[in-house]
Amino acid sequence: MAPTTLPSTSLEIHPIPLTQSAFAPFGTVISSPLPPSANTFPTDPPKAPDIVPANQNTALKCLDASPMVNNYAFAPSQIRERAVMNMFCCFPRSLRLFEEKRGEEMVFDVRILERHPYTTQTFIPLGAPEDKARYLVIVAPTLPPSSSFSTSPMFKVLGQPDINNIRAYWAHGGQAVTYGEGTWHAPMVVMGKTRIDFLVVQWVNGTQEEDCQEVELGEGIKELIDRSRSAATLRKYETSLSFPNETRSLTSSEPITPSEDGEDVVLHGYLGSSASLSKNLYFAQLIAKDRARSIQIVSSRKTLEKGDSSSHEIIKKLPMHTPVVVRGLLRERKQQPEQNTGNIEKIKHVEVDLLSIQPLNEFPSDIIATPDTVFGSEQRHLQLRSEADLRMALSFRSKVGLTLRSKLEGLGFVEVETPLLFKSTPEGAREFIVPTRREGFAYALPQSPQQFKQILMGSGIPKYYQFARCFRDEDLRADRQPEFTQLDLEMSFAGAKQVMSIIEELVRSIWYQHLSVSLPALFPRMTYEEAMSKYGSDKPDTRLGMILSRIEYLLPGDLITKITSIQKPVVEAMILRSGSSNNPAVTRAFITTFLDSAEGSPFVKNPDGGPGIFVVDSQKPLQGLQALGFEAAEQIEDMYEIENGDLLILQARVDRPFSGGATPLGNLRLALHAAAVRQAHIKPSTGFAPLWVTDFPLFSPNSETEPGQGGSAGLAATHHPFTSPKTAADVDLLLLDPSRVIGDHYDLVINGIELGGGSRRVHNAEMQELIMRDVLKMSSERLAEFSHLLEVLRAGCPPHAGIALGFDRLIALMLGKGSVRDVIAFPKTGKGEDPLVKSPGALSKSVLETYHLQYAPDIGPPKGCNG
Repeated sequence: MAPTTLPSTSLEIHPIPLTQSAFAPFGTVISSPLPPSANTFPTDPPKAPDIVPANQNTALKCLDASPMVNNYAFAPSQIRERAVMNMFCCFPRSLRLFEEKRGEEMVFDVRILERHPYTTQTFIPLGAPEDKARYLVIVAPTLPPSSSFSTSPMFKVLGQPDINNIRAYWAHGGQAVTYGEGTWHAPMVVMGKTRIDFLVVQWVNGTQEEDCQEVELGEGIKELIDRSRSAATLRKYETSLSFPNETRSLTSSEPITPSEDGEDVVLHGYLGSSASLSKNLYFAQLIAKDRARSIQIVSSRKTLEKGDSSSHEIIKKLPMHTPVVVRGLLRERKQQPEQNTGNIEKIKHVEVDLLSIQPLNEFPSDIIATPDTVFGSEQRHLQLRSEADLRMALSFRSKVGLTLRSKLEGLGFVEVETPLLFKSTPEGAREFIVPTRREGFAYALPQSPQQFKQILMGSGIPKYYQFARCFRDEDLRADRQPEFTQLDLEMSFAGAKQVMSIIEELVRSIWYQHLSVSLPALFPRMTYEEAMSKYGSDKPDTRLGMILSRIEYLLPGDLITKITSIQKPVVEAMILRSGSSNNPAVTRAFITTFLDSAEGSPFVKNPDGGPGIFVVDSQKPLQGLQALGFEAAEQIEDMYEIENGDLLILQARVDRPFSGGATPLGNLRLALHAAAVRQAHIKPSTGFAPLWVTDFPLFSPNSETEPGQGGSAGLAATHHPFTSPKTAADVDLLLLDPSRVIGDHYDLVINGIELGGGSRRVHNAEMQELIMRDVLKMSSERLAEFSHLLEVLRAGCPPHAGIALGFDRLIALMLGKGSVRDVIAFPKTGKGEDPLVKSPGALSKSVLETYHLQYAPDIGPPKGCNG
């Protein structure tokens, strides 16, 4: 009987070439009709069909002989079934199926059977393939090869046999029977209600049951399994490529009201909690894409008669958090007294009757995601998905950025992007170096766009800004990251006053627009000297009170020697109010607990002497201040207007000009206030207190923690080496006493947080070179690293000033977050690592060779690195 070719639709299911050699472990695939007899092979087998040429990119060409229906005994007499016997098809270079009459999805269900019953009288119940799987790949050990057809393994698909819906193919290894010029293998028919198109088995050597052990799969069968699974993955992914656009949005900005009862809608979102009332009625929440709201989906078999009847079973099987497309009928519903789930608002006045549902991906069963689950930073994606505060912070950040951009554009600023691949220059902080394939050469990631924005000022760009990415290899704290974003701006023909005015306008605008808070028209100004003397900090939180005062001139000498070993020290005092209790016992308990804690220990161990503690107690002589002496106790009482239960603290320090960012008592002030708030000893400070801190020293003594500019003068630029002296008198001091020079430098501080710093820049090349060479005493090699900037300044660069605001800190402050990590999508840890993507990563040997790098002999590669 001559086979006929079925032309019809073709579906590509695997792009990788699949050749006959892949099937070597289990024999040649047959390509002829089955014999009509179950026990004999044809003496004259039909001619094998032509294989479709490879250039037609065809892989599987199905041939159909007229079905031959027999009463065929698969096992001895007691088991008989009818079956349609078809033929297996040939495999050219890729895998393509010509479907009969219509194209259908090709979904594989791969099942691996580790053992096979050793009797020929037992069927293996495999069950029907998974939903939508029409191609069942069975991989199993079988009985040893035999010339007898009846000893071949047997499979039965559970379900009622349906000979009109069965096409079974089986490629297997075994003892070949040779007829004429071809080698043929006996196929086996598989019966069942579910259509099965593709079966694969593997033979196991051995003749006894105990020899039928689990074996390694041959390479060919492994390849087939992998490709079958890949084909299933490709087909599943293809179904998610095309899906309808949503006609209604569940996001919080969109109202949900049907234009008519039963409006046909398409919605996108994630599946939420569900409940099954019966086999015909099922409820599920559809959570909006922004996870702010959810709507109830009602799936009933009655409604689905108008849509996809399989959707009822599909939605019942889909796990929570699966992204889906839902089509249904939007209807009014009686509002129910349902509780909102966490931060998700339930839409209660409408619901959707399900017509169809299309899953776009799967949420794995091994991830436990409940409303109470707390995900670690190594699962940052799930942190973001589950924590509304994090997503809200990112949205808020975006909106504030848009407002700032709009304001700056309206003020005539131009956004200019500057390079990230710069070169190493000694501006002050440690840099991240980027090696290149050019031996001995490297880029450096910019600490800031400082030099480029000054170049822009000499390039005819009068007002520049950008949201710049900056990189500094420094010790990390809660308010620092190795990479961060700053709002950077610069103005030519301008000084500090103009820049500060622009910033005040920007800050007032975003505070009012996004927080509904009005800030003062002019922010207060305070010099660095005043901030350090009154608050012990160059970024004071003025809301706290607790002003510092020098009182060493009031104290008896024997008391000073008890609190410090420093000769002729400065002794400063401050008061922490008792709050509403006015109870000395409560204050004593608080300060004792604090000083005994890990937080208080560094202050107690201060090598210059720990703090002197006095609790104001009206029941004691001189209210508990008798150790100060009568005169000092009386003056302090008047100076601070002390009350019962107040805490007086004394702290000594070396008498020298201020440098750095804080004094010992300034740090203790902040720590004590924070601890008192945590323990409800006092109320937290509220509101916002903006402040400009100005008149910083232009130079500071070199620090072990900051590399500075590498000069030999023992000084480093406090801000950066491009800051201008403030006045003519300061210019005169440059060569006479540089430590006394005041810089035209200004910091914006709000609530004790330094949001940004700026300065007027040196715009003259000769002046800039003098500062670097004669004041900082930088070497000629270091000076040459700034030759590009000096050349720009030499070309008639106008006076200019600017500032950079830490955008991460700004958003954290506005939202009341304790760490910038809470407002950054993918922050680094305190060790500078990203636990999600596992950065930084070790360098392999090949990468080291590419970039001409090698590990130091005394260090070697990190553990687990093949470098």
